[in-house]
Amino acid sequence: MATTATCAVKIVKHGGPVSKDVYKAFYSAGTATSEDWVKGELLYLVAGYLKRIGTGGSAAEVDTDDTGYATANKRFMALTDHDSSVEGESVFVAVQEITSDTVLELQVAASSTTAPTQVNVAQGTAYTAYMSDDNVVGLNVDGSGAKGLFVVTDKDSETKWMIADTGVAGTNGSGKFVRATMKQALFL
Repeated sequence: MATTATCAVKIVKHGGPVSKDVYKAFYSAGTATSEDWVKGELLYLVAGYLKRIGTGGSAAEVDTDDTGYATANKRFMALTDHDSSVEGESVFVAVQEITSDTVLELQVAASSTTAPTQVNVAQGTAYTAYMSDDNVVGLNVDGSGAKGLFVVTDKDSETKWMIADTGVAGTNGSGKFVRATMKQALFL
């Protein structure tokens, strides 16, 4: 049974510049799944426009085979929700750049393990992501190795920030967090 994250990814250290009038969201008449996102989602810059990672709307493992991670790109975090069907055109969006040394805080998730915790991960190892139906990205304890996206930098279970205010072990979030950077090869 899978365990999805319920808390959005956060930038906790070394975030890049914040902008709301520099980058525009991709728009194709509101029909592309890459056009809409929620606050905290990971985005990438391609052909001058921001797009979301993955297709969204259904739980899935995300790794270096997926669009947006298969090649090196500039990477960002959405600072607000974005709905292209409401705006009806390509508009500037609020984002913060993620750099190769940006430390992210992710909730522990799993594509098959029930009730995963940070005990299931090894510091310094790269793990894939697991995206929930609600487009919340967590660190997938069941996916490590060459296709991994996030390299764990801190997993101390005794630190207060590691314990979620919401979510308990089970399918509604693990209640535990790790800190990680994105793999260097994912950046231009």
